[in-house]
Amino acid sequence: MKRFVPLLAVCITVLVPVAGAQGPVPPPDDAMRARLFQRNHDLIRTLVKGGLRLASAEDALQRAECCSGVAEHLATEIQQAFLNHEQGRVAELGLHLRALLETGVAANLSTARKQIPVGSTLEKTLREVRDRTTHVVEPLEEQLLSGTDALDEQGIRHTLKALQVGRAEVEKALQIPMPARESAQP
Repeated sequence: MKRFVPLLAVCITVLVPVAGAQGPVPPPDDAMRARLFQRNHDLIRTLVKGGLRLASAEDALQRAECCSGVAEHLATEIQQAFLNHEQGRVAELGLHLRALLETGVAANLSTARKQIPVGSTLEKTLREVRDRTTHVVEPLEEQLLSGTDALDEQGIRHTLKALQVGRAEVEKALQIPMPARESAQP
């Protein structure tokens, strides 16, 4: 458990600011804070539950599954923000999603890949987590691409690139590293 505390700390550090992802604005008054909290309530709940599940996960595959679930919720939040023309929120949540994809899903899938033998029954679960995660991100990428007018606004293009990089990391996480070849000695 102690060795997973740093991973949990990283995820919390990455995910906690997501709840307040509103873009650069002056500090809100009490009424605005209440509305923002109400608006972000489901996201906050997802982050807390995801953090607790992550802390109790016993292995890398379980951690990848946990992070994938949180990524799915983040993707839904980004889609809604895009529909509401909240480009600042899209950009900020997109960066958090990329970090979650890379350091949460892909890193844990890669670790699990090293621990799970090729052809084992758990290998199927590895692929399912990878596929489920990429299938969550792909429609979001398509949605951002479809808003061609918005691509140049407030980092939407940068968000799209971030999502593509994060998804690519998840896709390649299951590649088996090639062993280093020993050089032939004369």
